[in-house]
Amino acid sequence: MNITEIELLLGKYLDGDTTLDEENFLRTFFQNEEIPAHLKFYRVYFNYTQSAQQEKINPEFEQQLTFRLTTENQKTPIVTIQSAHHRFFYWSSIAAGILLLVGLYFTFQNDFVKNKNNANLSANQKIAYIQARDALMLVSGNLNVGLKQVERFQVLGTVLNEMQAFGKFYQYETLILNPDFCQNQSIKTTKP
Repeated sequence: MNITEIELLLGKYLDGDTTLDEENFLRTFFQNEEIPAHLKFYRVYFNYTQSAQQEKINPEFEQQLTFRLTTENQKTPIVTIQSAHHRFFYWSSIAAGILLLVGLYFTFQNDFVKNKNNANLSANQKIAYIQARDALMLVSGNLNVGLKQVERFQVLGTVLNEMQAFGKFYQYETLILNPDFCQNQSIKTTKP
């Protein structure tokens, strides 16, 4: 096989699309002494996989492992150690829940107090209260519309400032872009 076919087969191997025969071919190729320089670092990998396949597990170790997996997991519960990061989120979520409950309590308490105060008002006072509330809402809405117009004028002011900066650029444009022209003009004007 030539090198391009080996590279294609290697790419196929790295994608996990090779057959066992192709993998064995690659292992035997990388055991060869004549490997191109750009493929030499794969030799270590294939030598390692070859040696790892030949290693055997100690039967005593395997028996101890299966024994511990089957017996000890049934007796001892798994205890996880929480880090400070997890504890922080735990306590902060509890604090957020308490703050939410306190906020809801004061929100609903104000609603109940308002309803009690409105129950003691006479019909004329209720009408006056409603009219005053509506008038204040109208003023608030118009004020918000006016503030939007002011924001537009602020944007216009910043644009005008930027335009002044461009005006200064155009004033000195010839000096910046063509300094020789300006020097020639000064020489012409200085001579009588």
